[in-house]
Amino acid sequence: MISGKLAGFSTPIDGNRFHRLSLALSTALISGFLLNVQMSALAQIVPDNTLGSTPSIVTPGVEIKGLPSTLIQGGAQQGSFLFQSFQQFNVGNGQQVYFNNPAGIQNILSRVTGSQASQILGTLGVLGNANLFLINPNGIYFGPNSRLDISGSFVASTADRLTLGSSGEFSAVNPQAPPLLTVNVPIGVQFGNLPTGAIVNAGDLKVGQDLTLSGSSVTSTGQLTALQGQVTVESVVGNVQVQTLTAQTATLTAQQDLILPSSTLNTTGNLTLQAQGMVKISDSPIAPLQIFAGENLQIQGNSSLDITALQHPGSILVAGQDLILRSANPVTGDGRFFAGRDLKVEQLDGSQGDVISPNDPIILAIGNVKLGNYVGASLHILAGGSVETGNITINAIGTQTTTINPSNTNLLPGTTIPYNALSAVKLSNGTDLTIGGDTQRTLDIRAGIDWNQAPFNGQQPTSTAPPLAGFTPNTLQTPTLTGSNIKTGAITISNAPVANPALVYLTNQYSANPLLSGDITTNNINVSSNATNGGTVVIDSRGAVTTLGATGLSTNGSISAAATVGAATVRNGGQVTVLANGPISTATTNVSSFAGNGGNVLMQSKSGITLRVINASALQTQNPGNGGTVTVLSGGNIEMLANPGAASGITSAGVQGGLITLQSQGDILAKGKNQIANESQGSQGSDIIIQAKNFYGTGTLISTSSTGTGAANASNINIQVDGTLQLIGGSVASNVAIQGGTGNAGKIEIQANQIQLLDGATVSSENAQLGTGKSGDILLKGTTSIELNNATIRNRVALDASGSGGTVTIQTGTLTLSKVSTLFSQTEGTGTASQVSVWANQVYLSDQSSIDSSVSNGKSGMGGMIQVQANTLKLDSGAKIIARTAGQGDAGTIVINVTDQIAIDGDGTGIFANTIAGATGKGGDIKIDPNLVILTNGATISVNSQGSGPGGSIFLQANNLTLNNGKIVATSSSTQGGNIFLTVPGIIQMTNNSQISATSGITGGAGDGGNITISTLFLVALPNQNSDITANAFLGKGGNIQITAQALFGIAYQSALTTPQVNTTNDITASSTFGVNGVVIINTPGVDPSKGLGPLPGDLVDASRLVAQGCGGPAVATTGRFVLLGQGGLPANPGELLTSDATLEDTRLPGIAIPVQPTALLPDQGKVAWMIEAAKKRCYDRE
Repeated sequence: MISGKLAGFSTPIDGNRFHRLSLALSTALISGFLLNVQMSALAQIVPDNTLGSTPSIVTPGVEIKGLPSTLIQGGAQQGSFLFQSFQQFNVGNGQQVYFNNPAGIQNILSRVTGSQASQILGTLGVLGNANLFLINPNGIYFGPNSRLDISGSFVASTADRLTLGSSGEFSAVNPQAPPLLTVNVPIGVQFGNLPTGAIVNAGDLKVGQDLTLSGSSVTSTGQLTALQGQVTVESVVGNVQVQTLTAQTATLTAQQDLILPSSTLNTTGNLTLQAQGMVKISDSPIAPLQIFAGENLQIQGNSSLDITALQHPGSILVAGQDLILRSANPVTGDGRFFAGRDLKVEQLDGSQGDVISPNDPIILAIGNVKLGNYVGASLHILAGGSVETGNITINAIGTQTTTINPSNTNLLPGTTIPYNALSAVKLSNGTDLTIGGDTQRTLDIRAGIDWNQAPFNGQQPTSTAPPLAGFTPNTLQTPTLTGSNIKTGAITISNAPVANPALVYLTNQYSANPLLSGDITTNNINVSSNATNGGTVVIDSRGAVTTLGATGLSTNGSISAAATVGAATVRNGGQVTVLANGPISTATTNVSSFAGNGGNVLMQSKSGITLRVINASALQTQNPGNGGTVTVLSGGNIEMLANPGAASGITSAGVQGGLITLQSQGDILAKGKNQIANESQGSQGSDIIIQAKNFYGTGTLISTSSTGTGAANASNINIQVDGTLQLIGGSVASNVAIQGGTGNAGKIEIQANQIQLLDGATVSSENAQLGTGKSGDILLKGTTSIELNNATIRNRVALDASGSGGTVTIQTGTLTLSKVSTLFSQTEGTGTASQVSVWANQVYLSDQSSIDSSVSNGKSGMGGMIQVQANTLKLDSGAKIIARTAGQGDAGTIVINVTDQIAIDGDGTGIFANTIAGATGKGGDIKIDPNLVILTNGATISVNSQGSGPGGSIFLQANNLTLNNGKIVATSSSTQGGNIFLTVPGIIQMTNNSQISATSGITGGAGDGGNITISTLFLVALPNQNSDITANAFLGKGGNIQITAQALFGIAYQSALTTPQVNTTNDITASSTFGVNGVVIINTPGVDPSKGLGPLPGDLVDASRLVAQGCGGPAVATTGRFVLLGQGGLPANPGELLTSDATLEDTRLPGIAIPVQPTALLPDQGKVAWMIEAAKKRCYDRE
């Protein structure tokens, strides 16, 4: 038996044994029933004798409401119940049949105990307010002209019996006297084991309260109306079909399938549509489907839910509150849906349910939308609250009339809003976007909409069915909303065969409700194509944007709008735009192309951005397109994370690499082996522009390059940082490698308050080609400081290239190079190496670091100039400023302008402009102009030549020069020594084996010694510390030495050093071992021109008598010359001061020997100061 309580009176039917019949069987039964109805005799009402002494009484011809009618009286009365029983019960066409309603009767229960179905072809009513129950297990048919005149409720059922709680039952198949009832009891129905009685309605059934049709199957093609109550339609075995329904609330329940073809269902309250089998909802091109529930609309098909209602533009499903679609299997959701509160797609257990849609659904909700996975055509979701979905796969487009698109002029049902008003979108950055679900595969999700804004202006979809008298639908309610979040699973739109690329549009910024906040979270997004251009992805969020990986536990999701390999001739990469007020977190963004141009990427956040990969490249190796543009703009930080085991970073490659722009109002953090790369092949690409508060990179490569053939230039790199730029490892590089072309490397410009290049970091520009292109300029501006710690700045003209190097310019407060750091300019071809310019307040080089300009072995390129402009310059621990040549080209010139002091300390530390062994080029010059120069502990200023080319010259102009085991040398191996020019208005101090040397032939060569020219106030050397000034030669001629000073202390001319640097005396020599000695001229005028001319000496000294004439060389060698020019004479020995003025009257005034304190009792500096003070007294106190 199948039993249950009547909906509207108690609880829905809950059978204990259900028999499922096939749709074919159910249809056959209904057809047979209708045939039986058509063949039945004229309608008649025949009472039976089952009620005993209180039978039903049928009186025809009674005038009721002005018309002849049939009145049913009698029956068994039990309390408020009246029982009627009939053998047959029919109402003829045009006939009126009324049940009498005695006083106190609330429920009239009638049954048909015969074997024929009931035909209700006319009017069936109750003369009063009692509820009427009619059961006929054989079936009940309501004809087209049938109607109900019932103020109360009406129940028509094909059940076997009515159950009356514990008081018994009222059975139609086993008729007994009615039970004794003294109080109201719940009324239920009970069906037999195999119920076959169907209910068919083709008429207008309208009641004052509730209306219930309960049969083995129910088909209603007519009207069901309960303006003040509930309509319940239920089947216990077969299907339910309802065409038109109007009620306060309604429940349609089918044991098998619920079928709603082009139905119009309207309730002011809840509407429940439920089937144990399938719920099938459809429309037609000429008849819309309109389901409107003033409150909740719940549609549940336990086995399936199939909604295909897009053929008519007026079709829609509306819920004033929640709209719930529920099924154990994916819901087919081809329809237009509107929920005044939330829309949910669920499985039977309440978890998210999946949706499939061969066409294009449109979902509108003032509240939230929640569904599981989606597979189908273009999908539009517009919600006032949040949207949550599973994975989404778009595999088709919709049609012009079923989608949001510019050509769809149809109106949203019940509004004046055309669908095309929803197709024009303006993003939060002012960019226009067009939605066209009919021409491009589209996912369109908009959350957080304020429905009072345009284009809605407060309008909401409603039913367009003609209103019924007395029926007022409820006003749609505004729900309480908590957010405008969008959360999706993976999004896939691939292999689109249409001309237009696919579109993903996710936003909570469209007609945004200003009271709501919200984020957008997705899994991987893939809108690639192998037949057309890559798709477009637009994410516009008022909060954060996060793409999750497959696990959903980390921010490693990807966005792909690529054009992959396929049959099309030209396929460009897609467009990705991500806008957010909050942070953006994504892993891989791919807009690459295998046959056309790379796509464009824009990420813009008012907060921060975290990313791993952005690829906007044209990847085809033959005839590639151009790289796309990448723009990343952040109001907070930009964080670039490395992909473990895979390439990470931002790349735009192609014939022309695209513009890459990173702008951050916070910091840029590039962690791990990331790259920011612009790669061009045969044509100049666009630049890399980076702007941030601070930039911190670890292993990061920032590069532009140009390869191939032709005249393509590499792009420029421009980095602007307000605070600190720190690069640990990694590099900033611009390279050109064009075979036989003229392309130039790009310019690198880095500006920051502090620049730190650490642990192998490199900034470089290279011309690595066989053409004539130049390497690019490098400019680093560090307002406060630039630090290189085991780092390199390199400008290089590579092997066999003829192009020149660009310039390297450093501008900063403090420049520090440590741990073998290098500021390097090199030519390995015929081109000139770059000029290196340093502009700083303080320059400090240590730990074998260097500023280096070089010409490689055997190459003819010229070395570049090194220029240092600073307040102080300090070098120690093997640090160098060096210009050298190992080839045919000349070494570069070094120019150092220092306003305060140069301090150089340590063996191997110094300033060098040398030629390397085997080189034929000329050594470079060194020009130094400080206030004070201090060389200590083996420090050197050198223009040595170890090759066959001549050495360069040293020009030093300083107020004071201190050499403490320091060296200023212009020596050569086998060529002429270089020249040294020292202009020191103050004091030159030499101690502790210091050297000023222009000696040649230091390896036994034949070059002449160089020349040394010294102009100073005092030349002071502490006695017996082996500090020498030499311009010697081996086979060649000794050089010339000219010294102009007020006085020389502790150093004297020697004709030769038999073994140079062995004796401990301080010597001035210009000798040659096997050649002619040079000339030494010492000019000590000792005259103050402001005091007039002093008298000449009476007897000129023959200096030749004071100079040893021997020479250790062969007899052919000539002795050197020593010329002393000055007012005073020669001291008696090098340890004595000059005497007072010589006069004509006394030409042999003996020298005045001033005793010198023992060295052990007076430090060297003290000795020098003492000697200087004595000299001052001698030279200036002449009064």
